[in-house]
This record gives sequence, C-alpha cells and structure tokens, in this order.
Amino acid sequence: MNNNCWGMEKAYQRRFYRERYIGADLGNPRYDRYAELFGARGYYVEHPDQIGDVVRAALRGATPAVIEIPVDPDELGEPPTQPRREG
Repeated sequence: MNNNCWGMEKAYQRRFYRERYIGADLGNPRYDRYAELFGARGYYVEHPDQIGDVVRAALRGATPAVIEIPVDPDELGEPPTQPRREG
C-alpha cells in the first residue's frame, strides 16, 4: 500500500506538532512498473473492487509479483504513544 508519505511519522506530526509536517511526504515511483524492470509481474490497483482479482492473478503467476495499492495519505492511524522528549 502506497500513501506517498511516512505514514506513522506524519501521524505523529499531525497529532503532537499541530500538523507541522517536515520530511513526511514522499515522491515514490510506481512500484508495479519498478518490479517489471527486475523481471517480476507488476500490478496496480485503481479501485478497491479490483484487489481480489489482482491478488488471485498474482498468485497464479509463476514469477514474483508486486501489487501496488494507492491509499489516501490523509487516512492516517493514531500514533500508539506520545513522542519522548529529551532534555
């Protein structure tokens, strides 16, 4: 799953640092295409309804497979703990 950010780091920054994001957002390559460069099968899920079919297709293949599922970067979980501050 690809949300183009360091999800937990961004969740901490949202929760404990008033949404002051530093270094949390990423620009990632398309992992499905990247996998194909190395001889694996690459799959990209455009809609949640496709996940089951894509997983079945990947499991049927005879080569390694990478499935990329884009997710909303704003759908972050809650941090499990408060950050520890030194000093």
